Amino acid sequence: TATFPLPSGVTPGPVDPYTLALEVTKGDNGFEVGTRYYLTLDEPKVRGIPIGTVVTGKGTEILDAINAQYEIRNQSPRTMLNLIYSYDLLPADVKAVVDAKASPVSTEPRPQVKVTTDIGSFTIELFEDDAPNSVANFITLTEAGFYNGLTFHDKWRRVDNLGFVQTGSPDGTKTGDAGYFIKDEINQRKHRRGTVAFAKKGRTPNSSSSQFYICLEAQPFFDGIDTVIGRVVEGIEVSQKIRKTTKLVSIEVLRKRNHEYKVEKVQATSKPGR
Repeated sequence: TATFPLPSGVTPGPVDPYTLALEVTKGDNGFEVGTRYYLTLDEPKVRGIPIGTVVTGKGTEILDAINAQYEIRNQSPRTMLNLIYSYDLLPADVKAVVDAKASPVSTEPRPQVKVTTDIGSFTIELFEDDAPNSVANFITLTEAGFYNGLTFHDKWRRVDNLGFVQTGSPDGTKTGDAGYFIKDEINQRKHRRGTVAFAKKGRTPNSSSSQFYICLEAQPFFDGIDTVIGRVVEGIEVSQKIRKTTKLVSIEVLRKRNHEYKVEKVQATSKPGR
């Protein structure tokens, strides 16, 4: 297979989930690329030259389905795919496992919102099929202008983890809320880099309201505890730069499904926050 040297100063780096990337090898004269490429699944452990990301639509749904077959079987997703199938050509056993255990996937595109901050903007795709009431709550608050002008009031991290950033509190504290709670919708989505989830009061069930956080790195200890509602699909480099006191200028709904969004509320008895 023909290989080509990388330009001076270009080196392979970590590859994000759901990304098409050129495979890099080490040659006699430095790093080289050929015609092989990766199509990564969740939490890939490969390095390469990213050339594109699968961000929305049927492409991500197919990759989600392939991911699910591994997680259902308690296996780690593979770091790359050797063959790319159309949905209709997926192996029968994969379809059978996913259809039996995973939530049905709508044929409608997933909703998307644009988040504008004082350091830039990024786009979030919302997992309506996995958390319909939580997504309805997020869209309803967004369209009401609830989030406009708030700040990212909290950032948690430790030495070995970049942590997450949190916003959605009208008074800029960990205890602010929208005056009501919503029920948890715990799903199979994992807390990966770029994951968006509703915050709640520790492990108190059904205590999410308006506050949400964005993972700057994987946070597996929140899996099965908080409701994952989406992921950053464009501008993730902006979300990674968010700091405590970064201003949330506005959130705008770019796309939603053709139905009324009604929120099933629970009477607030305590306040969400970490």
